[in-house]
Amino acid sequence: DFKYSKLKVSTKKNTTNVCVKIENTGTSDGADVIQLYIRDLESSVDRPLKELKAFKKVYLKKGEKKTIEFKLTERAFAFWDDVSKAWKVESGEFEILIGKSSSDIILKKIIKI
Repeated sequence: DFKYSKLKVSTKKNTTNVCVKIENTGTSDGADVIQLYIRDLESSVDRPLKELKAFKKVYLKKGEKKTIEFKLTERAFAFWDDVSKAWKVESGEFEILIGKSSSDIILKKIIKI
């Protein structure tokens, strides 16, 4: 069993750093895959409800804790604009989602781009 906690998101220039703490609360050593999705809350075009942007497989001993960091560039928030034939990032609110799968989201945080 793994517990996720302490989701922190910070943005500097064109990079968004996402940190999450994971703890092995089970009775044996094991591995888990942390998945990071984003959701554009105010898009002017149709986009998927959740877009997988990063994932990491983490090995932890029984009782061990680790902080995992993801770095997202501006491109992670972009979509292909058919009109301008270029990647486009719209300003607005995005939701950062952390989970074990797209159907098992554990932590969420809304940020503004």
